[in-house]
Amino acid sequence: EWQGQWYYLGVTVALLGLSLCFLKLYTFGMFDDKALLKAETMDEKLEGWQGDRALRRGSSLAAS
Repeated sequence: EWQGQWYYLGVTVALLGLSLCFLKLYTFGMFDDKALLKAETMDEKLEGWQGDRALRRGSSLAAS
């Protein structure tokens, strides 16, 4: 039972780490409120382009 929970925790942490790395690369390391705002608008654009992948990532972030 615990093994399953640790697995999901690990996947969530990995996804968060990947998305943070992507955001930092995208904003060239300027990780501030403006960068976060820009990232949110990027996510909205991504949902338009590749709806279900972005939605799945969003739901995994919301679950954490």
